[in-house]
Amino acid sequence: MSGVALVACSAAAPPIEPARALPADAHRLIDAGAAVDDAHEPYARRTWRHWIDADHDCQDTRDEVLIAESEVPVEYADPRHCKVTRGRWTCPYTGNVVTDPAELDIDHVVPLENAHVSGGWRWSSERKRAFANDLEHPEHLIAVLARANRQKGSKSPERWMPPNRAFRCNYIEAWRSIKARWSLSETPDEVTAIKAQMAACGVASEG
Repeated sequence: MSGVALVACSAAAPPIEPARALPADAHRLIDAGAAVDDAHEPYARRTWRHWIDADHDCQDTRDEVLIAESEVPVEYADPRHCKVTRGRWTCPYTGNVVTDPAELDIDHVVPLENAHVSGGWRWSSERKRAFANDLEHPEHLIAVLARANRQKGSKSPERWMPPNRAFRCNYIEAWRSIKARWSLSETPDEVTAIKAQMAACGVASEG
């Protein structure tokens, strides 16, 4: 992805929305602490087909997220409004403000590789595609600075948390919600890190 100099944060990040309630089985998954299945097939990103145009409006998943998350009306490269060329986004991971979408990645909050080793390797191609392009739940895919996304990679919360501490409670709630919704397992170290962050956010865990 081509990039230009990062735009310094010219304004404070917008207020963090209150965390939403989790699905009923989220606590069960958190407390189960299921280990990653070591017998999984090797991860291949190409099998998790992403950035599709599901509704055939010429905007792929990436552009749909850019449009939804821009703080101002976006500009387009073409009369059909297929490709976004400008907008205004506040990276939740860093707090930086960006106007050029070339600086942004669309991050899977639960990375594809993490989903794979957490049970997604058993899924059909259709279910993998649905996970990779989930626009129904706003916390699933978010526009973030490319450099922050590359630093995160496929790491789970015991190995990486957003540098922007104001977003960490939202991040951990999103992680838990996604794992529960898609019935993905969590390792003991992952659960320990999640519970520690929940405690820091003043959220009690069950078990």
